[in-house]
Amino acid sequence: ALKESMKLGNKGARKHISKKVLQYLQDYFLVGNLEAADYYFPKDIYVDLKNLAKNNKLLFKEIPTIKTIKR
Repeated sequence: ALKESMKLGNKGARKHISKKVLQYLQDYFLVGNLEAADYYFPKDIYVDLKNLAKNNKLLFKEIPTIKTIKR
């Protein structure tokens, strides 16, 4: 391939989950592992994260999509 036709600059351009959001996600999943009755579905986690953003504990742009939470 010619050097001029190569695409550069987009490698690793996907959105990363912030450490604060990652900590919240780990907490939700750990609660579900400890007690099956307290299992959080991805949609419930998403709603809770949105509520945290409304209370200014997170930024709305930091919240991952439901599809990302399912992974």
